[in-house]
Amino acid sequence: MTTSRRHSWGEPNRLVQKTERECTRGCRTIRVTFHARGRHWIEFWRDGEKIEGTHTPVCEPVMMEVETCE
Repeated sequence: MTTSRRHSWGEPNRLVQKTERECTRGCRTIRVTFHARGRHWIEFWRDGEKIEGTHTPVCEPVMMEVETCE
């Protein structure tokens, strides 16, 4: 089975000077596009911290552990 490491962005949350989209694959990454004075730039955030770098980070969905009741 092949799995894509690309994000699948959800519906946009449009604010005055930025638009936020969260990855729907469960990696908790948020793509923030800023719009200010004719300039546009993109930042990526996860768990309240900016992800540094010049490229889109790899999508790494979080695997949740599930406890079973016996």
